[in-house]
Amino acid sequence: MFKAVLFDLDNTLIDRNQAFDRCLHDEFCDPATRAALRALDAGGHGERLPLLEAWRRCGGRDLTVAQLGLEIALKIQPVPELAATLQNVAQRFAIGLVSNGGSRTQRAKLQRAGLDLVFSPDRIWISEEVGFSKPDARLYALICHRLGTSAGDCLFVGDHELHDFAGPRLAGMRARQAESVLDSESVTRILREEGFG
Repeated sequence: MFKAVLFDLDNTLIDRNQAFDRCLHDEFCDPATRAALRALDAGGHGERLPLLEAWRRCGGRDLTVAQLGLEIALKIQPVPELAATLQNVAQRFAIGLVSNGGSRTQRAKLQRAGLDLVFSPDRIWISEEVGFSKPDARLYALICHRLGTSAGDCLFVGDHELHDFAGPRLAGMRARQAESVLDSESVTRILREEGFG
């Protein structure tokens, strides 16, 4: 029986790619330019400096990594039904959020999505804050220690094959790769299929 379910943030609980696209549309008129920058972004997993250099070269504003992250955060669309579903899950199981990235950016995304009120502050693990990034096994060990549970009692749900699926599985967790950004219905279905009842 599972005791905890852990969620990734970007492109799992929030549509980070959609928010990035909104930034592109605000800054660039040319579809080819937007497509090239989208490819460099690689869903948030691309190298940031080449992306920002191309951004400037194409006539965009001179942004830092942190500034771009906050621009993306401002474009996040909250989904109240998802937050309500997660709050219901939290009444029956321990839930946590695990995200690679900078503290200020990721917390801004959480707040914008209304998820800062769903996840307990001591169950939010952001790589810049804890010193380990997914898929580092030490991160998953730290989470289990803080939850007071074993890896086998945890389910990890996320979109990235390595960070959110292979990494947690190597650490002994059950993992589920989200096929798209989660909504209330898909969270309920995944948890039911994984035995959360």
